Amino acid sequence: MTDRSSLPFDPVNKPSHYNSHRSGVETALVTEHLSAMLGSAVKYVWRRGLKGPITQDLEKATWCFRREAARLRAFTDASPWDIEAWKPFAEKTAIQDETILGDVLRELLQAAMFDEHLDNSCDKMAKLCEDEAARLKRDGL
Repeated sequence: MTDRSSLPFDPVNKPSHYNSHRSGVETALVTEHLSAMLGSAVKYVWRRGLKGPITQDLEKATWCFRREAARLRAFTDASPWDIEAWKPFAEKTAIQDETILGDVLRELLQAAMFDEHLDNSCDKMAKLCEDEAARLKRDGL
């Protein structure tokens, strides 16, 4: 794997919307070790509002979390992640984030720690995103 941390921002190899979190953690360091739908959902939460409307990103995340929950229910032996690869980066980010991203990462970490049914955690994360999108719409954002 190439270390991209020393590269300047560019839209292909190091887009600013995936590298702008104050933790210094690049989105891909977490999402590349998650299933496609789970990684996409986290990506939408992580970069919410940086490429389009915040509520639209949260709605996309909600859809992805629900799709992942359905996949895990349908395929009970499906693997959602390589935990040792993403956990340290998720912890570092979650500690420094009091937004919906921190909430989502803390839910993922809790599910991983207690080996909960991830489908239920996906439902919880979808609800977090849905509620945040609704709040933002009420506030006119």
